[in-house]
Amino acid sequence: MGSTYRIDVGRSMRLYYGWLVAWVSLVVTLMYGIFYAFGVFFTPMCTKFGWSSAETSATISIHAATYIVSAILMGKLTDIYGPRLPLWVGGFLTGLGLILSSRTVTLLQFYFFYGLMASMGVGAIFITTYSTVIRWFVKKRGTALGLVTVGAGLGAILMPPMCDMLIALYGWREAFILCGVLVWVVMLVAGLLVKNPTMEVLKAYGEILGSMGNELQVSESSNVTNITLGVALRTRAFWLLLSVYAFFFTSTYIPITHMVPFAVTIGIPSLMAAGSISLFGVSSIFGRLTIGFLSDKIGRIRVLMICFILLTVSIILLMSVRNVLMLYLLALIFGYSFGGCIPQMPAVTGDIFGSKSIGTIYGVLEGLAFGIGGGIGPVLGGYLKDVTGSYQATFLVGGLISSLAIVFLIFTSKLEGRVTL
Repeated sequence: MGSTYRIDVGRSMRLYYGWLVAWVSLVVTLMYGIFYAFGVFFTPMCTKFGWSSAETSATISIHAATYIVSAILMGKLTDIYGPRLPLWVGGFLTGLGLILSSRTVTLLQFYFFYGLMASMGVGAIFITTYSTVIRWFVKKRGTALGLVTVGAGLGAILMPPMCDMLIALYGWREAFILCGVLVWVVMLVAGLLVKNPTMEVLKAYGEILGSMGNELQVSESSNVTNITLGVALRTRAFWLLLSVYAFFFTSTYIPITHMVPFAVTIGIPSLMAAGSISLFGVSSIFGRLTIGFLSDKIGRIRVLMICFILLTVSIILLMSVRNVLMLYLLALIFGYSFGGCIPQMPAVTGDIFGSKSIGTIYGVLEGLAFGIGGGIGPVLGGYLKDVTGSYQATFLVGGLISSLAIVFLIFTSKLEGRVTL
């Protein structure tokens, strides 16, 4: 009877595992894509209100700062109440912020509605969804997170043209309203469907017990399951991972911000230069898929080192770009390795600290690292260009920062599977 029940649970949950990954990918595609579509709303709003580019762009800076608070809050809510409440709270705030953005008449209103309110819900994109996937998957955690994070790449590809079409058909105000309502619908359903697993279900599906009946040496079955944020903050592993995260965002946001302007300065037409970002986005999707699968086979720290080596080489070699073919080749390598890093960093966090407080721990790591790296990288790259008169130092420094992550990963690898105070 017991074995029959276990088999039945395993079969029923097999369908739920696939449904979970598919629906979480949809949430990530929608929410991430809407914020990627900011540039589509940029010109019509500047034209309507006469705002300068700098004034309008400041909305994204506010968004980045708000994300730090959002990531920590949504992570804490996920650990205490499960994914339903943060998905609903995050979806409500994002949808309401987008709808109210349609009524904007002043710049301060837009900062509040879009930069603060809508962005406050954005922590539900990564922290809640990723931490829930980490709880469901142990043996194939890298593959699962790779599939989920593909949504971010798809969002960047699909949502901007969709929003552009809505603006052309109905106007930017109506486009904001439609996006807000869409967020409400998707996040409402996601809150109903996405839930945390029980230990019984994990055992029935084979996520805790290996195929030979031996318990896997993973965080879910060891003493790190009980690690809280307070304990994590006192470990070397936490600060090593935070450094790796910060180096990742700092180094990658330099070429993401400055690759196209650099290409234009060396004589590549602007339209062809912009194509490098499209190639970056497409190749990042393949990186998320293939590197996630590979990490389940050879280890996450190992594949992260490979990705950072590729990042370092591709960023530094941007210094030597002289034609569009070389630019595109490096954009492909950069995008592939960038995409490969994205799902592995939360997976490594789960491997080291377990799943009990993964929402809070990962929320703090992601929020702080994104705030530090996203704030420093673009400004540092621009400053070096202004001081030296070229982008050579910009990409050299970006590559060197990326190489520092490799050094810190070497130390992190010695702590993989255990936590050292």
